[in-house]
Amino acid sequence: MLDTHAVVFLAENRVGVFGVAAKEAIRHAVLLLSPAVRLELAFLYEVGKLAVPPADLLGPLLTEGRIAEAQERFAEVVTAAAGLSWTRDPFDRLIAGHAQLLGLPLVSRDRLIAAHVATLW
Repeated sequence: MLDTHAVVFLAENRVGVFGVAAKEAIRHAVLLLSPAVRLELAFLYEVGKLAVPPADLLGPLLTEGRIAEAQERFAEVVTAAAGLSWTRDPFDRLIAGHAQLLGLPLVSRDRLIAAHVATLW
């Protein structure tokens, strides 16, 4: 599963920023995107921290089959995220909760997330 910054790096073809474990997963695993990442990308675009609209950034990744959007029910994701009291960031809670719900590591370089969730970088 991919954290928001990992999706941005992939969209920008900046694979060199990933660590060895993350590069291996990117090459060989089915990469999933939580819908919460799409929401966070929209927020980042709206506040001017992302120059490209989310649809333009995600479109090529999804159509090329490099990533797929996870389809779990929102209620299940929220239930998983609700117990993650180690952060006040709602996007981190939803994305990390979604990864935990699926039992998947999260490709993320966020140290706070890595201290509480299985991550690759």
